Amino acid sequence: MLVQRTLEELVLLVHNGRNTYKEIKKALPELTDDDLRIASLPMRIVKLSDRVLCLDHHPPGDLYYYRFVDEDKFSLSTYGEDLLHTLLKFQRQEKLAADALREAIEARRIAEESLIVEKAALAETHSSKCYAMIAAIAAVVSVLIALYQLR
Repeated sequence: MLVQRTLEELVLLVHNGRNTYKEIKKALPELTDDDLRIASLPMRIVKLSDRVLCLDHHPPGDLYYYRFVDEDKFSLSTYGEDLLHTLLKFQRQEKLAADALREAIEARRIAEESLIVEKAALAETHSSKCYAMIAAIAAVVSVLIALYQLR
């Protein structure tokens, strides 16, 4: 019996155009011909939900003993299409979540930079207040000196 991961990989391979026996065996060398029979041929012992592929031609003779050739092509069965829809939806959700995470990280980085700039501006404001106070005191002293000299 095929595990879910292998069924999903088969569906994605066929969906992406790598649908020949040769390409499937190259991508999934652990896949046996018996596994591929279960995933693609209409046999009574197989649950329909395990049959995610269809062989693009009807093989002659007993399906249990059919020997695949490199040129055999597969397409998705109804169950394969359903699984593909679920996989693509899950992939879109993962991409959206990853994009949202990247945006949140960027927003945090910008916020941290803004905080640094704000702290620097606050320090400058404090310095400016001190300089303004010194200038005001200097102006008052200058006026007092000028008034004292006028007397």
